[in-house]
Amino acid sequence: IEQADPAGAWEIFQAHAQAGVASADFQGVSGVALQKLGRMKEAGEHYQAATRIAPANPSWWVGLGLSMEAEGRPDAARDAFLKARGLPGLSPELTAFVEQRLR
Repeated sequence: IEQADPAGAWEIFQAHAQAGVASADFQGVSGVALQKLGRMKEAGEHYQAATRIAPANPSWWVGLGLSMEAEGRPDAARDAFLKARGLPGLSPELTAFVEQRLR
């Protein structure tokens, strides 16, 4: 993903999907790759899995909010952004981003 090859990253994730099913990081990073590919519904599913496994990680809630926005689900997006904002560990950059989304 950092090499600007989300399609390649997604292929790797698919090859190891079974091993990552219970990993919040695997699910969340899969969501990142899918968002970059424009596959927002699938990205949202992975972010939802990540938030179930690691509900205290604000980054996965931000990703979920973005996916919900893209799917035309503003109430669900707002809920995800509010959850992210209420958790410790949100970087200043993401805090500013979330605040902008909530306006």
